[in-house]
Amino acid sequence: MLNENKTPSDIDILIIYLEYTTAMHYQAKVFAEEVEKDSGLAVDLTMLSFEEEKQVCFLERIDALRLK
Repeated sequence: MLNENKTPSDIDILIIYLEYTTAMHYQAKVFAEEVEKDSGLAVDLTMLSFEEEKQVCFLERIDALRLK
């Protein structure tokens, strides 16, 4: 948790990918389910291609913490 004074209601995860595959989508869903199970919080999973992210400027529109 980044701010100890706030209690999160969910966890937002953004995955930006080069090429979509069914296997990648499945793995991302499994990962989100595991995070949800381990944290006890709902997970909001968003998956965008690099091109989609550029088009909608998603990261510029939100106050995102970037993890690599």
